Amino acid sequence: MLHSPSDSTSESQTFKVLSIDGGGIKGLYSARILEHFEDRFNCHIADYFDLICGTSTGGLIAMLEQKQSEKIKSEDKL
Repeated sequence: MLHSPSDSTSESQTFKVLSIDGGGIKGLYSARILEHFEDRFNCHIADYFDLICGTSTGGLIAMLEQKQSEKIKSEDKL
């Protein structure tokens, strides 16, 4: 079950980390999985994690996820 980003209770304050493995071209697999989740659940992955990080290609994917989320949030403010 996918919970909304605001579903946290005062009892359980957890810091959620998404770590994306790199591996050159294999990083495309990780990107496609994230894209599938976002399409399927109509959400932005970055909204559900406090930190997105990765190694190699995973780091690039993490950076792009965060930038996409920031762009969408700034467009919502307009």
